[in-house]
Amino acid sequence: MFAATLEFVRELRANNNRQWFQANRPRYEAEVVAPARRFIAEMCPWLAQLSPYLAEGTLFRIHRDVRFSADKSPYKTHVGIHFRHEDGKNAHCPGYYFHLEPGECFGGAGIWRPEKDQMQSIRLAILQRPEAWAEAKRGLELAGESLKRPQKEWVGHPQQEDLMRKDFVALEKFDPTGDPLAFFQDFTRRSSPLLSFLCQQTGHPF
Repeated sequence: MFAATLEFVRELRANNNRQWFQANRPRYEAEVVAPARRFIAEMCPWLAQLSPYLAEGTLFRIHRDVRFSADKSPYKTHVGIHFRHEDGKNAHCPGYYFHLEPGECFGGAGIWRPEKDQMQSIRLAILQRPEAWAEAKRGLELAGESLKRPQKEWVGHPQQEDLMRKDFVALEKFDPTGDPLAFFQDFTRRSSPLLSFLCQQTGHPF
């Protein structure tokens, strides 16, 4: 499904400049944009069964924001698709994420860098309902950044490690030569309890 997409990204990685990209823009549209849109179209009805609030997908733009980066390469060398909650206005909201990159393909679910009030609400829920949190994340591997040290009231808590998280995201790698659609459907189903918990704590319906 994405063999041509990954090959395009490999070539872009070796030719990350505007001249090469403009010469290969028709390939970008055919080999990246078109299959991504097909993938979104096939995933949306599936996601609507899990939650009607997460039934739309967005292909992230290929252009990098280089304003504050020492790396001035103009293009991203991966493909990202976000199925975010309809209440969200940016990437810092509950949702699912699909990532394509040579050697690093994965699905994600959760909230990346929640806003301060959302963070406080999630941590309070974990503090007060550790069993519910444990059940929500069961069978998933959480990733992202964490605080270096726990707050005093977290020490000894059964979920101390998760209370220290800055991101509440589950990630799972997949083999792109297999069936990415089947993988992502299965992953979103298995991670829906996590997303439901996070939506509940941040004021979003699920």
